[in-house]
Amino acid sequence: MMTRTLIGIAGLAIAASASANIPAQITGGGGVIPASGTGGGGVWQSVLPTDPTVTSGSSQIGVKSVKALTLHGLTHTWSGDLQVVLTAPDGSRHNIFVRPGFTGIGFGNSGDFNFGDYTFVSPGANPELAAAGAHNPGTYSQSFGLWTNGNLGISNTPLSAISAQSAGVWSVAIYDWAGGDSGNFTGWTLDVNLIPAPGAAAMLGLAGLAGIRRRR
Repeated sequence: MMTRTLIGIAGLAIAASASANIPAQITGGGGVIPASGTGGGGVWQSVLPTDPTVTSGSSQIGVKSVKALTLHGLTHTWSGDLQVVLTAPDGSRHNIFVRPGFTGIGFGNSGDFNFGDYTFVSPGANPELAAAGAHNPGTYSQSFGLWTNGNLGISNTPLSAISAQSAGVWSVAIYDWAGGDSGNFTGWTLDVNLIPAPGAAAMLGLAGLAGIRRRR
């Protein structure tokens, strides 16, 4: 009876460790926005702008869940020009924000991104980027604007709803929909929870079993 009980408790310990959150960060570089020229070249919701700024970072361990994306040192005049897209290792693409203040005509919010760190999390508790006026560095909810979910292979997915991913490359693309304005950023950080390795889960379970045996 004791053996069966200990095995059962050890199994619970392994299961608990497998479901535990292991915080980590994936990072990528920065660049000028757009990558060349001063933006434009796209047809809204039909053809993406040419010359997006795209940088990548990789994880050697699978990702269980995504918590936040931070763009570091972001500057750009006329924020309504920009659309930021996160691409996961499985190729799925997810909007971070889409053209603040854009109503389908005109150019959206003429306010600037002021140099600093801008963190984006799933929609909910935090404000979205304003439709008018400059944006101060801080934490914002994702905002999808007028983008049709799934159009051009880009989804309006909350970060917390991105499915678990195998180890691989993540990338951030910044599209500039209108000419005449530009900016840059110094890099990005993706805050995630990793998938515990099966061996690590087993070791944690065995450690729990050993602790139980010592206590008895």
